[in-house]
Amino acid sequence: VETNFGSFSRDESENGAASDADANANAYVGGMLNWQTNNHPLCNVSIALKCPSSTDLNSHIPLAILQMLLGGGGSFSAGGPGKGMYSRLYTQMLNRYSWLEHARVFSQDYQSNRTGGLFGINASCLPDRAPMLVKLILRYLSNQLTSSLTTIELSRAKNQLKSAILMGLESRHM
Repeated sequence: VETNFGSFSRDESENGAASDADANANAYVGGMLNWQTNNHPLCNVSIALKCPSSTDLNSHIPLAILQMLLGGGGSFSAGGPGKGMYSRLYTQMLNRYSWLEHARVFSQDYQSNRTGGLFGINASCLPDRAPMLVKLILRYLSNQLTSSLTTIELSRAKNQLKSAILMGLESRHM
């Protein structure tokens, strides 16, 4: 990962203690929300890890490329093929598990404290498959730490990011 995306620095000093900036910042400690409704038949699961702030471009750009590489989508795509079909989430999760309705990578930056944000996977399935989904997401994230990238995957992810940035610049609300 470091070869292709650069190093991801930690917010800890050499002795493992939190830095002064971290000690004063709001800390995300995790949590779970269990909300049931008869109007929505699917269960949504999100698992995320702390990530660098978007203000740190040395970390943010590789993280954006990683988000494009992992990608995601739904089990049904309106408008024809080609929307993320080669992303890792699509090939390694959505195509393999028929009970999985949706999976996507997300990142959420918390600029109010400038200590970073969250990077994770959000996925949907029927409620009886939720325990399997949690295990699947955790196994998938773990496997990504040891899997290598192909030149084609990296090139595709970089091109998708460039395209997304250019399309965003053409938007009127920028």
